Amino acid sequence: MLKKLPPFVIACGILFVLVIVYFAKGLFFSPGTFIGGMDVAGSFYWNEAFVKESFLSGSIPLWNPYYYSGHPFLANPSVFAFYPATLLYVFLPLPLAFNLDTVLHIFIAAVGMFLLVNIITNSVRAGIASALVYSLSGYFIERIIAGHIPLIHAAALVPLIFYFTENALKTNKTRNLSIAGLFLGLQVLGGDPHVSYLSSLFVTLYYFIRVVSDSGSAPLSDRMKKLGFFLLIPLVAFGVSAIQILPSLEFSSLSDRANNTFEFVSEGSFSKAHFYSLLIPQRFNKALSSGLDFEMGCYIGMLSLFLAFVGLFFSRYRKHTICIGIMLIVTITFILGKNTPLYRLYYELLPMLSSFRVPARATFVFDFLMAVLAGLGIKHLIEHSLDRMQFQLVVTVIAVLLAFLLLGALNMHIPLSSRCMANAVLLFICSLVLLSLSVFLKNKQLISWSFIAVIFIDSYWVYSSSIPALNEEALLQNKPFEQTFERDAGFYRVMVPGYDLNIYSLPSRGMRFHYFGTNGSTPIVLKEYFDFIYNMAMVPPPSLNRHTFSQDLFVNSGLPFSSRILGVKYAVLGDPSNYQLMQIDWCMPRAALIHNAVVLPRLEDHLAYLKDPRFDPIKTILLEKGANALTLNSLSKDISYAGETVRIENYKPNRIDLKSRSQGDAYLLLSELWYPGWKAYVDGKEVDILKADYLLRAINLPAGEHSVSFVYRPMSFYAGLVLTICTLFTLLILACTYYRRNAGIE
Repeated sequence: MLKKLPPFVIACGILFVLVIVYFAKGLFFSPGTFIGGMDVAGSFYWNEAFVKESFLSGSIPLWNPYYYSGHPFLANPSVFAFYPATLLYVFLPLPLAFNLDTVLHIFIAAVGMFLLVNIITNSVRAGIASALVYSLSGYFIERIIAGHIPLIHAAALVPLIFYFTENALKTNKTRNLSIAGLFLGLQVLGGDPHVSYLSSLFVTLYYFIRVVSDSGSAPLSDRMKKLGFFLLIPLVAFGVSAIQILPSLEFSSLSDRANNTFEFVSEGSFSKAHFYSLLIPQRFNKALSSGLDFEMGCYIGMLSLFLAFVGLFFSRYRKHTICIGIMLIVTITFILGKNTPLYRLYYELLPMLSSFRVPARATFVFDFLMAVLAGLGIKHLIEHSLDRMQFQLVVTVIAVLLAFLLLGALNMHIPLSSRCMANAVLLFICSLVLLSLSVFLKNKQLISWSFIAVIFIDSYWVYSSSIPALNEEALLQNKPFEQTFERDAGFYRVMVPGYDLNIYSLPSRGMRFHYFGTNGSTPIVLKEYFDFIYNMAMVPPPSLNRHTFSQDLFVNSGLPFSSRILGVKYAVLGDPSNYQLMQIDWCMPRAALIHNAVVLPRLEDHLAYLKDPRFDPIKTILLEKGANALTLNSLSKDISYAGETVRIENYKPNRIDLKSRSQGDAYLLLSELWYPGWKAYVDGKEVDILKADYLLRAINLPAGEHSVSFVYRPMSFYAGLVLTICTLFTLLILACTYYRRNAGIE
């Protein structure tokens, strides 16, 4: 029966069963409990709750009013709102969606790697081995532990990008390059631009080396033509992901990462000592522990290391091994970051690299390349075995690595009797025995399946017990101060700390419980907002970690309330295990009518006025430039009219409707952040939005009664939407045309 099935189907069945076995404990937790690491609890659970609520209510989650005093939500690439897997979160319970998303992408990574190695070697067993090495590598499991869902999405699609690129090289069919571009575009939509950027760089390097090495004596014009076709990959990728790329580029240009120092970019570099984690996984090596442990995870197993060595030096697929060897060297220079002078050169020369920190994130490329080499190693052992000299060289390498393991343990004070050391030594011995048997036994099929079994057991033994679990009921349990917010409903803001394990999710919880926070938990923040918060509190901003506000802002009862124009009413202060809820008597309303204005063309001068205790934000507005038909008055002058009102009639993430009544011309100041894409309408007629009080929105409002609407309609999103739809439609037409022609249908 099984012999009648295609090898691909058999391989997928085997990989599916092994992935389910690996994650069985996580998949079959008690109801409401699901696979989820630190960042799932800290941000992604709340992001997906917001996405689910938005889509089910018929709106697109373009703007998020619940963190960082309102920020462009979709423009944040890590939210993956238009990635296909988002449908799981929209239509299924969130715990089930997180389980399916995680396990499905591990399976996708395995299938993609199988396809790539199988097309190179034409070996099912080599493909399965490589699939397990990559999909169950330290990179993926550490990401699950950290809760890095977007990085799992992106890394899972890497083998498919390379598979269709390799297919294009083998068949000379350019449609494969278009499909590679499609998967690269999906990778961008998956939520991690850093992995997508590195994937683009390395698939370009791979294609270039392969074209040069494969062309032989082909005319230069043919080589140039083949290289030219490669442009299909970035063009299709950009078209598919334009709906995400254009808003993200706009946001990035206005964010705290618009101009980064080398020190910021190189934070999280892989030190030479971290290569020891190839033998002892990072999480079991306390000597290498840091705040970014999960970024350094690249363990692929002892046997996989030896198989990769065999594949690199003895495999007969020399064009592939030379290409992969070059890429491996380049990858190591990337992950070492500041620990190699080359990274400074990359920082200076490679466009957009300065947008990303943590060079060690390139470990996914390292694990990917090593997985391919491991498959080539198994292929060599199956068909050609090792001659005496090769076997002696492999044994020598094993002995050297064993000595390195023991010396490293002594140097890093890892007890030789510890479980991780016992595991490592046992796996060394097991690998040596299997490699020896592969030389002397004739039953290569048995040996190859033994290799596959040990690769699986190695990863399972090391990591399976570390798969994290989250309980939805515990996540959703109200904090005592949240009950205060619930009782005191209104358009005020709260300031809560983040990045402490006890209250890690606080900055993001407002998305689910509908309260407005000034703090948040996102990779990038608007630069003006970031600078404003620290400047008003007179607290030095952090130079490296910026995902959430520094704990220094929450140690003094006056600091959270220093940003008066944001309408902060409550603040959580003190040590997270013994915090207190502070309340201010008066806070800035979300909307106000103001008649006094001071024009300060230099935006930075606004901060000095805002800090002045004589400045009353409810009486005076600061503008970059004057507005027609309004008299600009001095700071001390007070103009007001009795009976003026402005009230919010409808408040939604992408739209705010107000009613106003004023006896004289006024400015309507909205305590919402200024950002391109917001449109303002007075009685249905569009009016200009002014930047006021350094970072807020205001409009010129004539006397009388008016209906006012602020609507978020970013051109970057709509332009991206059109490009993405056109690209997908074009790809669909080309696919239909190809299959009609291939089927002989006119």
